[in-house]
Amino acid sequence: ALNSFTGSLFTLQVLWFSYKNFISNKLPLAFSSAVLILFILIFWPFLRANMQNLNYDYIFSICTVVILLATIEKKESTLLPVLFLWPVFLITVRVLYFPALIMTFYAIYHLIKQRKTHHLFVLAVTAIVLVFPFLIRNIILSGYPLYPSTIGKFLNFDWDVPHKQIDSLLTYIKYYNRTNTRYLTISETQKTPFPFWVGNWARYLFYYDKILLSLSIPGIILAAARIRKNQFTTFQKLFSGFLIIQTIVWFTVAPDPRFIYGIFFSWLFLSAFFFAELFHNKFHFFFKVLTKVSFVFIISFSLFMTIQKVLQEKIYRNYLSPSEMPKPEVTKFKIDSITFSIPHKFGNNWNSRCYALPVPCVYDSLPGVKLRGKDISDGFYINEIKDRHVP
Repeated sequence: ALNSFTGSLFTLQVLWFSYKNFISNKLPLAFSSAVLILFILIFWPFLRANMQNLNYDYIFSICTVVILLATIEKKESTLLPVLFLWPVFLITVRVLYFPALIMTFYAIYHLIKQRKTHHLFVLAVTAIVLVFPFLIRNIILSGYPLYPSTIGKFLNFDWDVPHKQIDSLLTYIKYYNRTNTRYLTISETQKTPFPFWVGNWARYLFYYDKILLSLSIPGIILAAARIRKNQFTTFQKLFSGFLIIQTIVWFTVAPDPRFIYGIFFSWLFLSAFFFAELFHNKFHFFFKVLTKVSFVFIISFSLFMTIQKVLQEKIYRNYLSPSEMPKPEVTKFKIDSITFSIPHKFGNNWNSRCYALPVPCVYDSLPGVKLRGKDISDGFYINEIKDRHVP
């Protein structure tokens, strides 16, 4: 429900951005934002799929585009609190998003410059409140503040995840995203060195990701060219730099497009914007008609899909209470006197999920885990390091 609500607000905001620029005769902005919404509505995984689940990368996508629109309109000064807190929050979602912290430093600099020390103090406390539970949760669950990274590890605990397990997980993260495992196993991908794995990565992308990434390339090239020619404002340069750095980090660490759809939505917007800016004077009537047609299609398509889903599928008729969730089959195992369930994959899900299952439900069993006391609330330790000195 939350993702559906935020997705609807996001769509309306971008449509309003397009409409107000259209009536203001700012055709390149109106055209590019209409193209963006049209594109992400047509291809189901980009927006509509995320409105039906709890995908935590979704908030990154939405916020990135919203800040892009503010950057285009040179309204970043009104967003200093957002620029301060949004990147900090993103780190708690996925550490991969650390390049966004460049905007936090930008906000700090301008708040100090404007002598808004009270605002800066409040934002700093809020940031700590956001990050502290994330770090404590990770330490309680794994013994590491930035698990599965070992960065920031200063104390040892008797529940630390073994390094062998961490190495295995990091290997999985590194190679799983390089090639779709429907076509090549992780071990096969691991044997393919750079740059040869890039060919397999591109070949086995989903078709809609291939289209999105291909249409993003002009935006990347032209944005870099404008930065070099000094045609952007300071913050536009900074935001474009963030987009470029985030793209590079993503490709190096975990090149699964869904992690940074917001980045590629921004590049798609810029591709359409630069294209319209270049040709709209010569083909003004064409761009105007195309933008109007896009408005009509977006509204018609949205109404059609909403009505069709409600009429054809019962799950979309549960307005006040959710439909009953399916229960996956489970494998049970015991740790001392407590029985745990490991769910199997079910339906169209690519991984196992603890849907509608009694707790405790876990996704894996780690050898050596023992109950610390008689009850699950007493916690656990790992037997193989129980006798190790813990400072």
